[in-house]
Amino acid sequence: MEIRFTAQSLRELPQPMVPLREVRSVEAGFNRLESLPAWILNCQALERLVLNDNALATLPDELAHLTDLQEIVLSTNPLCRIPAVLERLPNLRVLRLARALISALPLT
Repeated sequence: MEIRFTAQSLRELPQPMVPLREVRSVEAGFNRLESLPAWILNCQALERLVLNDNALATLPDELAHLTDLQEIVLSTNPLCRIPAVLERLPNLRVLRLARALISALPLT
């Protein structure tokens, strides 16, 4: 199941009225998000998370619990560094960070 909140100028994402265990993709690009809502962290089957063009400067450590996550799009967010939590996502295959404010890459 895919949830879309794209280009709605949202500061917060409302919780969808579907079983979160069935959500495989969340698209919430082109909004005004400064943080992830707690309900996303309960989407245990989540494989794709699109958060481009928001106001995210960091990601919560709890994101590491989403072990099925394969793709995350964080392009055009005010990230100064690659969030360390991404290293703990064992199935992450695609990371998009275009136009982020990253000034250095991790050494490990």
